[in-house]
Amino acid sequence: AYDRILNAVLREVRLSQGDQAVAKIFDGIAKRAIGKMSPALAGKTTPERVEAIAENIRSTGVAVDVEERAGTIVLREHNCPYATVVAENPECCSVIHSIFDDVVAPGVKQTESLATGGAECRFEVASGTTA
Repeated sequence: AYDRILNAVLREVRLSQGDQAVAKIFDGIAKRAIGKMSPALAGKTTPERVEAIAENIRSTGVAVDVEERAGTIVLREHNCPYATVVAENPECCSVIHSIFDDVVAPGVKQTESLATGGAECRFEVASGTTA
């Protein structure tokens, strides 16, 4: 039910103020999340920062796992509580991308996406990368 009202609100914003206004909403959400997370992550290693993001995502009800192999950290989201919103408002995914860019490193790559038909959302970053 919440996803329907959120889609209706975002649709209204898009119709009355344009695509840029919707993008600005998600940008603001990302900036606030980054502001809350960043101080606690200062001086942490890349794996520790990725695990902190995973824990934050888990707190929203998403099944997430993190593994490190061959110098690459892989974070996988197995479900998405925002799938219905993302279908109509793909800008919603920009929040996690902004968090990774600012909290972990600009080099984080999304290699699979639930929004585009993938089995999971998968993000990969080199273990020694820094923000």
